[in-house]
Order: sequence, then structure tokens, then C-alpha cells
Amino acid sequence: MSTTKTKEELTRLAWISALRREGHRKCLDFYEDYQGRVCALGLLCEVVGKSPGEMGTVSHIGALAGLDGHQATAITFMNDGRGPCREYSFSEIADEVERWFE
Repeated sequence: MSTTKTKEELTRLAWISALRREGHRKCLDFYEDYQGRVCALGLLCEVVGKSPGEMGTVSHIGALAGLDGHQATAITFMNDGRGPCREYSFSEIADEVERWFE
């Protein structure tokens, strides 16, 4: 029997897939740059068809995929190699998000 997925779950699955496909587009320190590259949360915005400016805070963007504020902040640290994190690839970020929701 299949279960119905929430909008956030479907968004998260699409985002994880995009993270695995779009690793060559990763940028640091910005949601998106002038060369068409994006950070992990910028890619999440693309998945839902919104610009980061429309979404507001990191927490609001993360909530699109069911992330809480701490998880969304952790994504920015992993993407950029800030705080306690080394820089993660998009694929490694996808692995972490999958672990959070197992």
C-alpha cells in the first residue's frame, strides 16, 4: 500500500534529485551568481519555481522541503564550508538531507 506524500516531502525528493544532478552548478556565498550557478538552497528555490528574494530567510527556504531552521542553517554551512563544517558537494548535502528524514 502506498502512502500519500506531503508537498514538502515531494519537494524534498525533487530537490535531492536536483542536488545529485546539478553538482556542476554549485556556487559559494550566494543563492545564485551571474554565471547561472546556485547554492544548495538556491537550487531548492529553483525546484519550486521561486527566486530566493521571494522566499525571504534561510528558514523560509528550508521549510519548502520540510527542514527546520537549524537544518536550513546547517545546509548553508555545508554548502559554503563555514562554521563547524567543511565544504560539502551537492551530492554529500543530498546524503545528509536523506539521513535527516530516514
